Amino acid sequence: GLRWPAAKPAPLTPAARPLPEGPSAARKPTTAPRRNCRDIDGAGGGLPAVGLGDLHNPSAARLADAHWVLSAAQQLARAQDSQRSLDLYSKARRGAMNLKTLSHADGGQLFMLMV
Repeated sequence: GLRWPAAKPAPLTPAARPLPEGPSAARKPTTAPRRNCRDIDGAGGGLPAVGLGDLHNPSAARLADAHWVLSAAQQLARAQDSQRSLDLYSKARRGAMNLKTLSHADGGQLFMLMV
């Protein structure tokens, strides 16, 4: 005939759990490694970090640098400020920004941020 499975043992309470042994027992819990603050795009591209003061009032030289505009647009997108990101891009396009200085991948990323 059919046999019913044996009853499951009661779960261990925190007080009844065995303590770890060995060299790993003395280790403290670790936290996730901090990301390099200069690694804005997360892909290891190493775009320069953008200061918040620069985002609010960028100079004409900053707006002419397509790499800076990409970095700033990424930071604004992460801050959920898409309108400011679009305004920054529009200001840069009206200025002297040259998109040809961006690689194909960076140009595509900037395009995706703007649409």
